[in-house]
Amino acid sequence: MRKLTLLLILVCLGGTFIFFYSCKKDTTPHPSTDNATVAKVDNWLDEQKKGKLPNRISNIELLKTNLDFSNLRFENSGNGEQLLIIPVNDNFKTTTELDKGDGINLVLFINASGNIRSGNIVLFTPSNGQSNKVPANTFYNIFNTAQPGSDGKFQFLAVSGTPQYVLDYKDKHLVSSGAFQSKENADSLSRSDGTCVSWYLVTSYFNASGKVVQEIWEYLYTTCAGTCGSNKYMSFCAGDAIGGGSGGGSSAASNGCWNAAVKQFKQEVDGAKSTFLPEGTSISNIDDFTKHKNPKWTILSGFGGWHLTSQEIGVIKLISPSTRTWAWQSLEHGGISMVGSTLPTTSVDYNQGIGTPSFTAGNAAGSNIFYAGMSLDFGVTYHLVCSCPNIPIVGWVPPIYITYTSTGLWDANPL
Repeated sequence: MRKLTLLLILVCLGGTFIFFYSCKKDTTPHPSTDNATVAKVDNWLDEQKKGKLPNRISNIELLKTNLDFSNLRFENSGNGEQLLIIPVNDNFKTTTELDKGDGINLVLFINASGNIRSGNIVLFTPSNGQSNKVPANTFYNIFNTAQPGSDGKFQFLAVSGTPQYVLDYKDKHLVSSGAFQSKENADSLSRSDGTCVSWYLVTSYFNASGKVVQEIWEYLYTTCAGTCGSNKYMSFCAGDAIGGGSGGGSSAASNGCWNAAVKQFKQEVDGAKSTFLPEGTSISNIDDFTKHKNPKWTILSGFGGWHLTSQEIGVIKLISPSTRTWAWQSLEHGGISMVGSTLPTTSVDYNQGIGTPSFTAGNAAGSNIFYAGMSLDFGVTYHLVCSCPNIPIVGWVPPIYITYTSTGLWDANPL
């Protein structure tokens, strides 16, 4: 009997462990080395050597020998993908002359088929004396919610050492983003000598509402055919691709994708206009002397063909049966809905607004209101949705929140 009881306790404890482990879906630690995973990563890194300069190949080989596979972990991401995060040993910092205070990880995107589609070296410089160990789900949040819980700077590099972009967060808010620009997309601020290309770090600083308050261009150096700007691990070489991450794409293609996405996003932000466009009115009887009159109108016209519609709820009353004259008895704001779709690079959120009618029930009881107005204050948040390779889906440009006011006017006639 005692043996049976002990067995039941062990089974229950085992079931409890399985239950709690199955609930922890977002992050999966990998306590022991998985030979299949190691082989997959090594093979992918070897693929990244193709067509690279000798020093770039050496950089990738150095990375391979300093990966801490015993502490790798997986994090879920969007579209059925996973993120594979592998810490990089401290010896790598010494050899590459990277900041010893930075936390360094290899971050790989694993697609739904289980293959590595792209990856980056990520340097994390913490703020306020925090640990340089990147907490679980930080990279998930960078690439999917734009609200990581860690304050500090994240520098994304190709595995060969080419700088890609920089994101700086504070209190789950992107305070600045840095983009590396070459002559291919910065003609007015670059210089070119034959086959030489100049490189710049362009840093945009954002306020709390996500608007750019300052932009600084920092000249780095010029590279020419077959050369690199520096012998250090983190540097540009002639022919490097920027903005697209490891694993494919030329500089022109990567920058072209990004520039097109930002252009469409700005078109949506700048192109949306508040308006008053009647869409129709629904009329229904309450009794012989009162009716519902619910006007519907377009309050915001979006650039990409979408718009926001507001439905108001009103009551009119018959004040002169002989002349069939009607007046407003009440009017209140109903709700806001969206019709149509934005451009592919933009998503919008909107609140339900606050409507202020031009009269009160008390006014209507003491006088005849033949025309009713509604002043509607509402807000829209615009999000950049980027489909460019290895760029965060959201968060590269902070969301932009804009308030609008639209005003409508309707007569009391039920026809």
